[in-house]
Amino acid sequence: MIYLYEVPCDPKIISQKVTGPRLNVTHPRLVNFCDYSIEESVNEQIKNLVQQMIQTCAQDHESVMITGRYKINLNTKYLLSLSQEVFSQRTNQETLYSMMKSLNFDLFTGKKLTLPDLFDKESDYEKIFTFPFVVTAEPFREPFPKENDYFLTFKDLVVIINQKEFSIPLLKLKKILFNDSPVKRLLLHL
Repeated sequence: MIYLYEVPCDPKIISQKVTGPRLNVTHPRLVNFCDYSIEESVNEQIKNLVQQMIQTCAQDHESVMITGRYKINLNTKYLLSLSQEVFSQRTNQETLYSMMKSLNFDLFTGKKLTLPDLFDKESDYEKIFTFPFVVTAEPFREPFPKENDYFLTFKDLVVIINQKEFSIPLLKLKKILFNDSPVKRLLLHL
């Protein structure tokens, strides 16, 4: 597969709001991307995630204030990684509940990337959560959940397990990434 990195086509990201009574959630929207079908597919997946998060926060609560924000963790080399956070608070309580989910896309194909999509199928990628890979204050000692939220930054893979972030430098993962892994595009300049 040939990638033309010189052609700038990383999408512009704008903010879009979902509003209503007791609802104010901001989420990202791609615009001006070179492939409109991929742009629309990615935007639809973001919209669906936000709606699911809002529904989860609103369940069983009659008077809840729901707010939300997003963060673009990576938008380069045809890779898009974002985190969406939604907060809910009952009007008669001070406790604020939060939920964070991440989405990662290969913008060459429009494919939503799961954690196993990044690694060689023969590799035992769960081992990345053992020393010396993990850079975290506390070691990871639980069984590795197969479905994890994660996001990419320019230099790290950050996996979210039980609301904790485990950061692994991409350079340490180089040997277990599969040959056509989208993450290898980031390693070209590290």
